[in-house]
Amino acid sequence: MIKRMVVPGLALALAATAVTACGFKPLYGTRGVQGASVQADMSGIQIEQISNRSGQILRNRLIDKMTPGGQPSEAAYRLTVRLTENKVPLGIRKDETATRANMIQTAFYTLQEMSSNVVVDRGTVQSTTSYNIVDSDFGTIMAERDARTRGVSQL
Repeated sequence: MIKRMVVPGLALALAATAVTACGFKPLYGTRGVQGASVQADMSGIQIEQISNRSGQILRNRLIDKMTPGGQPSEAAYRLTVRLTENKVPLGIRKDETATRANMIQTAFYTLQEMSSNVVVDRGTVQSTTSYNIVDSDFGTIMAERDARTRGVSQL
């Protein structure tokens, strides 16, 4: 009977030890010196306005992730993003109406140092999300809105 209790307890203790020794370190967390410096660097970025509704959603997500304490009063860097959005119809019926579509969102970004206007980084990221086109206009609008939000989250 004692063996039945000791073996599962020993297995549980070994599993807990293995998990704590795996070397996992949060990238954006505040634990340790490296995590604190990354978080401080990210909070020093001023995120410029992005046009249209998708850009507004993207900017709000970036602010939530990078500068949760609010925009810095004296930023070290400026992030500029230009966002494009294309809808590609898929699943064409015999009567030439689409039943599904892809929303392709592309963000072109530039990160500049504020003091010297030197471009530190620039690049492009892209996200593709799909949604159904249904007989109800309201249903299609809501599916498109959801695809837009999912795509911006992926960016």
